[in-house]
Amino acid sequence: LADPRALEICVAAFHAVNLIGMPECSVHLTEAVTYLALAPKSNAMETAYFAARDDAVKELAEPVPMHIRNAPTGLMKDLGYGDGEDASPADMEKYYSVEDIERYGVLAIRIGKPS
Repeated sequence: LADPRALEICVAAFHAVNLIGMPECSVHLTEAVTYLALAPKSNAMETAYFAARDDAVKELAEPVPMHIRNAPTGLMKDLGYGDGEDASPADMEKYYSVEDIERYGVLAIRIGKPS
């Protein structure tokens, strides 16, 4: 992923410009530009966000699957609500078929592809 500190450096340079002013803060701006030029870059977060957004819009009308719904009453438990609610990621295949995982997300598997 991209360098998460890059935004902090840019905001600090922005504040330096506002507080100190030009030309005194040119050193701070140069430092920020150099940091950004050398920092690792990636569009993985943007790609993942847009893929998740598009997936959410496409699947907007889909109901919540029964096995991940909340079951606050005995009747709802009897109807199958929340059968997989307490599943850990290690137990995922026990509660979800491969098709469920593909369809209902774990979205990070499908869209989170760091470069």
